[in-house]
Amino acid sequence: MPLRKPSSRRRKARRPAGRKGKRGLLKAPLKVAFELGAILLEIVRIPLRVWLRVAEVAGRVVLAVWRAALPVLAASGRILGRAVAASAKAVTPARTAIVVALFAAGALAASQFVDYRAIAIGAPDYRGVVGVAAPPQVDAATPQSPHGIWLLAIAAVAIALICFAAITGRWRGTRLLVPLGAAAVVIAIAVDAPQGLDTGQVGIAYQGARAQLLSGFGAEVAAGGVLAFAGVLMTLYAPATARRRSRTRLRAPRRRASRRRRDPERRAPRTTPRKASG
Repeated sequence: MPLRKPSSRRRKARRPAGRKGKRGLLKAPLKVAFELGAILLEIVRIPLRVWLRVAEVAGRVVLAVWRAALPVLAASGRILGRAVAASAKAVTPARTAIVVALFAAGALAASQFVDYRAIAIGAPDYRGVVGVAAPPQVDAATPQSPHGIWLLAIAAVAIALICFAAITGRWRGTRLLVPLGAAAVVIAIAVDAPQGLDTGQVGIAYQGARAQLLSGFGAEVAAGGVLAFAGVLMTLYAPATARRRSRTRLRAPRRRASRRRRDPERRAPRTTPRKASG
């Protein structure tokens, strides 16, 4: 008997089963990729959400602090501006020169009570260990031993001149600060330094003795130089302040005199000629 051909219904039933299998195989990697993408998206979203929450809280805190600190900063800025304006009016070049001169004169007087020289004994033996142990020092002396009280007198005269000029406003005497400071430097270099570097009897008695100039000598020279420089500054800036004061003093009487001249003309009564009787 001849074989029967399969009917069209069976063919149709077989074909969709094969297509569905192929479609399932194609959808499987797509589903895996979709799931992986969703997982990666969640991995990114979680720290992003945490970061946004932290940033929001931090922003609120910063805003609250800024609102609380803004009035304080504004008030402090105003106070600082007023202080700067007041200091700009109070701290003038002439007053600064006065303060520097007084400080230099005081330092010059103080340097006379500090040791300015000493003699190190056995200095060659301490060359290798100078950083660990310094050689012993003897015969320390103050600057008053070589020149007496001359620099104390110079400092006293300088302080008196500065105070007199600051109180009375007469600045001509401050020109003497330049020669006074120069004299202090000359005395320190020409008198104190040679005698300070002379070992004398100590050099004969001890071997390897070496004289050293200490910080008192440097303070003495520096104070004298600053005093002379302050005198130069005071001679430069003081005349300007004196001129301003003289101008203000002269302007007040002129204004008063001009007002007095104008007032009688305004207040003078008008006199009308009387009519002759009869």
